[in-house]
Amino acid sequence: MAKRLSLLVLALSLACSVVRAAGDELEAGFRTPPAACQPSPGWFLSKAFADAVAKAPDDLRPAFERALADGGLSTTPEEIKRLAAWQALTDAALIASAGGTGVPPVAQPYAALAKPLHDSLARLVYVCSKSTPVGGVFTQDKPAHGLTLYPPPPEQTLFLARRRLGDADAYLAVSQAQIDTVITITFPGKFGPELWDPEDGSIREASTYWIQDDKQTMLHLRLGPYQALFIVLRKPPSEQHVMMAPTLEITRVAPDGNSLEALARVNGRNSVMFTGQRMKIEIVKDLPPPLPIETGWAMKTLTPAKRAGVGVVELRYKRATLEEEKSAAWAAPDFDDSKWATCEVGKPIPAAAQGGTWQADWLRMRGNNEQRLYRKAFDLPDEPDLATVTITADNGYALFVNGQKVGSDGNWNAAETYDAAKLLHKGRNAFAVRLTNQGDVGALLLEARIRLASGRLVRIVTDESWKMVEKAPEGWEKADFDDKDWGKVDVAGKPPVAPWGDVPGLPPDPTAGESVLYRFKLPGGAKSVAVPAGAKEPRLYVDGKEVPLKDGAADLSADVQSKPRVGALRTIGFAAIEKPILVECSETAVGIGNWLLVGYPTYSGLADYTVELTLPEAYRGERLILDLGQVGCAVQLFVNGKDLGVRLWQPYTFDITDALKAGPNALKLTVADTAANALGKDLPAERLAAGILGPVRVLARRALAIKAE
Repeated sequence: MAKRLSLLVLALSLACSVVRAAGDELEAGFRTPPAACQPSPGWFLSKAFADAVAKAPDDLRPAFERALADGGLSTTPEEIKRLAAWQALTDAALIASAGGTGVPPVAQPYAALAKPLHDSLARLVYVCSKSTPVGGVFTQDKPAHGLTLYPPPPEQTLFLARRRLGDADAYLAVSQAQIDTVITITFPGKFGPELWDPEDGSIREASTYWIQDDKQTMLHLRLGPYQALFIVLRKPPSEQHVMMAPTLEITRVAPDGNSLEALARVNGRNSVMFTGQRMKIEIVKDLPPPLPIETGWAMKTLTPAKRAGVGVVELRYKRATLEEEKSAAWAAPDFDDSKWATCEVGKPIPAAAQGGTWQADWLRMRGNNEQRLYRKAFDLPDEPDLATVTITADNGYALFVNGQKVGSDGNWNAAETYDAAKLLHKGRNAFAVRLTNQGDVGALLLEARIRLASGRLVRIVTDESWKMVEKAPEGWEKADFDDKDWGKVDVAGKPPVAPWGDVPGLPPDPTAGESVLYRFKLPGGAKSVAVPAGAKEPRLYVDGKEVPLKDGAADLSADVQSKPRVGALRTIGFAAIEKPILVECSETAVGIGNWLLVGYPTYSGLADYTVELTLPEAYRGERLILDLGQVGCAVQLFVNGKDLGVRLWQPYTFDITDALKAGPNALKLTVADTAANALGKDLPAERLAAGILGPVRVLARRALAIKAE
């Protein structure tokens, strides 16, 4: 599906000689494609698709390889949409050449759940078959065609592709973010934007836009996780539009543009500007917070499955103090670790709870909607043992270490820390940053602490020794790039300095207190615990007592307990836990959680989740949305026996209001994963995640009727 998303825009590019007739035909095909255009489910196995694997970006190649693993239905929905975004911006001709042949996918037990996916493919293939690309493609860090985006999203999270449809413009907007993206896109000219949804075939007039100075159209757009929408500009503006606060979801605007119906997402002040430039502020109070559904779940696989080990993936951690180096009191079951930080196995450890004092200076730039490139090359006399890079920027950055991108972010209120030890080496190295700014002043702040194998600490900070340029040729991020002609930087001073103040998130130096302490829950029935091979000098404790490790594993079979227990681990080095701690258990009840980590690492098929939900009184009278969080990968919801539909990708949300009743409510979720798990392909565990991963919550939305004052 993903790639088809890209191609709809291509379809929009080709207009027939009679524009109106072309529009009618296009709209008809977009909503209901002819049966003859149904795509082969095996299009992933076409030669064109296989050829594209070699050209795929590094971060997407595993998704392509997984797609090939079982005929196309093994990619997660999020990956499908990521493929769509990449395809939209690179090689759109692939879909047209892949449409008719291919080997059917491996038989799956969830064919009915996957049908909406095929319907979307058919709709997009039909439209794409009638178009050729024209126009430009650009991202938010490369403004074009007179467009502006506010606020500028973090790099590589939003793509726009532009095409022509007769005398109309069409844009494909694809979100790469895992959360809602709320953005205002300003187009030159006066239009009544239409939103075309490739997932359900709907075409609707946008209701949240504004005409500025009679010359520009400001479209306020909300995109869900990995969502794609087509923005078609071909009609004059109507009276049915407003500008709204991002905390509202507009459901209807009156024909005269002076009143609307909306859903409030949170408590607060919601400002709405109507077409007559009249304002109304609606204050929402007492909207109940998200209601977590964490307990009471029962899970049942619908085909026989053998349960294996459980993986511990969430831990509390801190660097050991000198006292903690000498004592094991921190491992006791009643020890208070509430102030410890939380990390997730396999992801970079965030900055430690207790930070140091910044030695770095803010490097300032000026230029609205512009970017600057920064570099610092340096030599290391020895191999690094530990290395952290802490960075933030106003408004956004992309960080490279020796040419490899390690992270990006768009929030300057706090710093992020990355583990760079594996990317640095003895000899010449370089940090490189792409800084983007929205507004008058932007700035960069970076501090790296590198502990060498000899024990020496090397500190690299942003200061007057850095270099800066507006544009540079390919390879500017690499250590051997020649930056002798780059310019000087503008040093604004060390935090706290106006307008940024103090910045939280700087971890302590990686010198004293080399040990890192972890605490985690051991599930009931634990018979053995295996520490990942990458952990250095591990020491394991269970309920405060150290247990011996043999080949990285501890035998608990002599003291199996049905209740959960407290595990604790001491290791040497920052970010030492890169794989799950594996626990072999006796049979226990299984609730929500990744199938790979609750005992079913190779299960491919269906499972039913059931839970009973009784809503507190505060939630009655509100619109209620069931948010399942992450799911791997297709899910069907029944509430009190009523089928509320299927979701194949994020957001996994359902409006459950009308299906609920007073008292207990029965919720059943039928979930299907893919064949890739059973095939045993050598793929990263996060790409094989299956089941209800959560968090599962009920979200309250308050219905509002707002009239202009």
